[in-house]
Amino acid sequence: MSRHDDVLMLALGGRSTAGVAVDIEKMRRRLGRRQGVRLVIDLGGHRALPATAVEELVATFLQVRDSAGRLVVVAVPALASQISLAYPVGIPFAASQAVALALAGHSVPRLTARHDVSRRRLTVRLVGRLDGATLQVAEEQLARATAFAESGRSVVVDLSRLSHVDISGLREIVAVTIRCRLAGADAWVVGVRPRTMRLFGRLEHYELVEDVLRAPQNERAVLGWPAIVGIQRRARAVFPVS
Repeated sequence: MSRHDDVLMLALGGRSTAGVAVDIEKMRRRLGRRQGVRLVIDLGGHRALPATAVEELVATFLQVRDSAGRLVVVAVPALASQISLAYPVGIPFAASQAVALALAGHSVPRLTARHDVSRRRLTVRLVGRLDGATLQVAEEQLARATAFAESGRSVVVDLSRLSHVDISGLREIVAVTIRCRLAGADAWVVGVRPRTMRLFGRLEHYELVEDVLRAPQNERAVLGWPAIVGIQRRARAVFPVS
């Protein structure tokens, strides 16, 4: 374990899957009921964990949260989605230590995201400003949507809490929506404000984006503006699946 300013870091990338559970349990017992702890647990490149390790991670998150602290977990998107689906308690995930430290510490990025999983539906709520300065954070948070997407599932990206969004941010949102659709999932973007709607007209390949703006009648945005549905297979040539 190491310390970065006022944030504790537990790096587990080099540990075996069995060792991950042991180390997290030791950390949890060591913390006890300390108030206001800022903690980052880095799971490194692990793509799967045994149930005991995930249960310890969830128990540690709940303990830190209930003690007015903050815990952020660094994990690959596939593992983050698996844990969120099995334990929808609101654990915040990041794809890099830098972002996790910022989220756990005082220098919180101008863009944050909340991920809510309900059965086979993932909702990603973006909060703050989405522009060139926060694009990396957005990419990491939206990568969980792509990892979650598959046939029989749905992904919703909620923009209603964004105070600002620019062309680079919209381009990333559209690309992620398309990739989710190409993976077999239903995908929508909701909460689109009038100014944001106008910006869509400035995107490249607008003839493709036009289809995205035609929402089914049963899907409406949080603020009453049309939801955005994923576009058709012909988008594959423009936004290839990564």
